[in-house]
Amino acid sequence: MRTSSATVLSVLLAACGATPAPTTPTDPAQLGISNFAAPAPGLYTSGQPTAAQLEQLAALGVRHVINLKPASEKGTGWEEAEAKALGITFVRLPIAGQPDVTFANATRLAEAMRASNGAPMLVCCQSSNRVGALLALDAFQNGGRSADQALAFGRAAGLSKLEPVVQQLLAAAPPAPPAAAVAAPVAKPKSLKKAMQAIEDDWHHIEGLLADPAKDLPGLAAAATRVAAAMKLGYGTFEDTEVPDFAKLAREAEAALLELAQKATAGDGDAIKAMRPTLQPQHCARCHDAVEEVHG
Repeated sequence: MRTSSATVLSVLLAACGATPAPTTPTDPAQLGISNFAAPAPGLYTSGQPTAAQLEQLAALGVRHVINLKPASEKGTGWEEAEAKALGITFVRLPIAGQPDVTFANATRLAEAMRASNGAPMLVCCQSSNRVGALLALDAFQNGGRSADQALAFGRAAGLSKLEPVVQQLLAAAPPAPPAAAVAAPVAKPKSLKKAMQAIEDDWHHIEGLLADPAKDLPGLAAAATRVAAAMKLGYGTFEDTEVPDFAKLAREAEAALLELAQKATAGDGDAIKAMRPTLQPQHCARCHDAVEEVHG
């Protein structure tokens, strides 16, 4: 059977004009969200996503979203209901503008981020400028980074017009503890009892400084961070396998110790002294007594 040249030509023209089948995004960076970035593993930052983009994020495994826009700001206020329907944990931390760019709000953002327990998360605002500003402050205050390193991290997360504000705050802040001290690794012992014994020296150092934290604020921050990391073993490696309900006590102690480390990093001696009456009896003592009851 012979095929006419016209038929061949029509087939070729149809093929050239064919629209390729749409591909399914496999990475959040492919969703077209404004100013999207991934400044750290598992951390995505961006401008305001649309409802469709939020749905796509959920499909790609993002289960934690923090929005820094007040609910009254244009283009937002709808995410709470949408996120709930998608199975996303949604947190709104209103940062209206420059006056809200503070170390205290950076700490609040860090606390909200920790709630993701390492799962992929998105932190967004209108342009990601506010996101980058708070992440830069947190990197300096709680991450042991220098001012230059914190600013670089903030830029990677979207910091732009608020950079002069962040620079002023960093310049006025007390020096952060060295990164090596804050990030000192905690070896994983073979039992919960050994884990508690391993933090004894750090805890005694903390106790000795609670009355006069100005003696060694960097050392206090580093010790509190190490003890907090050790308490994490109580609801991870050894969660309730040896001491019933210890996981709850460990989580509460970890949160209190991280708060102590943050205040020490910020140089807030008065706030540290205010923690003294509750830190030992409500956190350290309860964990210690729970282990003693089982192991003696």
